[in-house]
Amino acid sequence: IISGVIPALGAPSLDRALVLGLGTGITAGATSRIFKETAVVEINDAFYQMMPSLRRANLNIEHNPGATLHLADGRAFLVVKENVYDAIINSIPAPTYFSASKIYTREFYERIVKALKPDGVFCTWLSVGEMSESGIKTVLSALANRFRYCDLRLLRGNYYMVTCSNQPIRPRKFSDLPVQEELKREIQKSIPNFDADEFFEDIRLSENLFDHFVPRVLKENTDDHPVLEFMLVKDYQLGRMGKDMFVELQPLLNIDPVR
Repeated sequence: IISGVIPALGAPSLDRALVLGLGTGITAGATSRIFKETAVVEINDAFYQMMPSLRRANLNIEHNPGATLHLADGRAFLVVKENVYDAIINSIPAPTYFSASKIYTREFYERIVKALKPDGVFCTWLSVGEMSESGIKTVLSALANRFRYCDLRLLRGNYYMVTCSNQPIRPRKFSDLPVQEELKREIQKSIPNFDADEFFEDIRLSENLFDHFVPRVLKENTDDHPVLEFMLVKDYQLGRMGKDMFVELQPLLNIDPVR
């Protein structure tokens, strides 16, 4: 749920959002309760069949008039779309197979930039446990080639979310969002011992990660050379997923995830 709210904190306008990947619908369900219009793209019809069984978790997105659901490939869906979205959210699984890994290439991020409004934001998740340390650096390197600003937040453990834009990111408070009451209740259930405004402020680790760190990699993840999916499978099989780079590089990045 929190990953569906974070894009709304950084997007200057709350008119149109796009969520890549339905899955359980939890992220998309939260996003669609804040933005006026939310398009959701999912390539696997099985997840659409599961929606009624998961309506309590996904805030009944199936019957949300502000959400439109598309059975389609995310890359194909974005063709010819320019200056459309205030926020695009990646909720695709780890790039360990082709239909997911093609969402993490430099060329795809270029398509994302075109589909966003000039001040729009792109949000994606990062996790050492699922992407490996080298995989995260590869993703960040590709993002840095297309975006000037990268806001970093810690969701839990070593699971992070970045908000990227080509304009400075000035996040609003959670209480300033036009959040529907049902979503407010679910958020408070997720963080029962916290004030929501305080929580979302505290999990923000860096205003712009790229001010302190732009990773350099031997090979970029591109459409022609999809190094990322093979890198992740190899790292996982050899037991070398690595350490949490954000914890390891605290002084360089000027952040404190442990706090």
